[in-house]
Amino acid sequence: MRAFLFTLLVIYLVWLWSSGTRSKLKATAFCQASCQEIGVQFLDQTVALTKFGLGKASNGWLAWQRVYEFEFTTDGAIRHKGQVALQGDSITSVHLDHPDGALIFNPNQKTK
Repeated sequence: MRAFLFTLLVIYLVWLWSSGTRSKLKATAFCQASCQEIGVQFLDQTVALTKFGLGKASNGWLAWQRVYEFEFTTDGAIRHKGQVALQGDSITSVHLDHPDGALIFNPNQKTK
């Protein structure tokens, strides 16, 4: 019985690590595309996990929620912060602290 529970725990931890890796890659790609779209430079080509936990998804079920931080620049000299939020495997929002005013992207909304 202990071996079975240990095996389940290991499988769960591997799945959690794999899910986190997929989320980080997805967040990085989306941030890079968002920065390119508004004409700023995405710095360090990566994001860093700042928040992680369980939360209620839009369908009412529990889902892992992750918030990653990243940096970008408008002029190549000053770094500005941004955040991308994921719920499960879906990106829910991107927030950039742009010097001209905060920019918030919601990938679920269609823009023209």
